Amino acid sequence: MRRVVQALQGRDTTSSPRAGQSARTPDLILQKRIEAAGTLWTTALDLKERFSAVILFFTILVPPEYDSGFEPHGKTRDVAGAINDQMIAVAMKRAQRVGERRPDLADPLWSPFFVYRAFLGRLAVWIVMGKRNRHIGDWREDNGIRKILGSLFETSQIGALLAPKNNLQAVDQVLDRLQKAMLDEISRVSSGQQ
Repeated sequence: MRRVVQALQGRDTTSSPRAGQSARTPDLILQKRIEAAGTLWTTALDLKERFSAVILFFTILVPPEYDSGFEPHGKTRDVAGAINDQMIAVAMKRAQRVGERRPDLADPLWSPFFVYRAFLGRLAVWIVMGKRNRHIGDWREDNGIRKILGSLFETSQIGALLAPKNNLQAVDQVLDRLQKAMLDEISRVSSGQQ
């Protein structure tokens, strides 16, 4: 079985390890990286589920409708009501398990996850702050969102992701790009290319 894995990874299956080098060391390192990548991906999916009310809010309403959640019989009142500081804290605490695996995650995989987590958290905080102020502004205009995305994307890419203002798919498009970046790196890790 090991030879099959090594062949798939493009490693020579007939040579023996160098003196003083364990034949299992690369396999153990690869296994730790694969496990860490698995933890990262399941955590990303968990975050998406925990922040589903946030995603729903921003994918069914355009900016002029955000404040409809404050109306006594508003249809989005329950959606916005579920988003609070405690929900954010619980989701972020659960995401800490990826930080524990950080030594096994290279930057090309860690960076999109970090942005993904921060982006979802900032969107939730944006709603919580808006509820306190009785006005939820357009998340695309938030400097915090732009700085978070700017740590991974170039300014022109951010502009393309966030335009036009009435694009109900913008949040999903950002999340899709980040998930694709994570999956591409997970594929590289699991194939032994990293």
